[in-house]
Amino acid sequence: MGPTKHQGSCHCGDVRYEVELDPSQGTRCNCTICTKLGVTGAMVKPAAFTLLSDEAKLASYSRMPEIASRYFCARCHVLCFGKGHLADLGGDFVSINLNTLDDHD
Repeated sequence: MGPTKHQGSCHCGDVRYEVELDPSQGTRCNCTICTKLGVTGAMVKPAAFTLLSDEAKLASYSRMPEIASRYFCARCHVLCFGKGHLADLGGDFVSINLNTLDDHD
């Protein structure tokens, strides 16, 4: 399939983003929080991600801020994406919660 542009959002629509990725390459994250949330995710470079909504609509959480932070809607609390840095993953990354893509099932 290859990378294509997709729109994503939280449940209430306050948080919106655009990302270029191949959603068929998603995986189940096995970190402690994603396991509890059932997140299917995909990693992209920051240049492939654009936040379309105001950053003030976001809340964040990080158990290990030196690695990554997760961003979710401050109103409906849906986890949309994370941002971080891991040398093993090639540096800076954005992790997309594929369940928040508007056009992908």
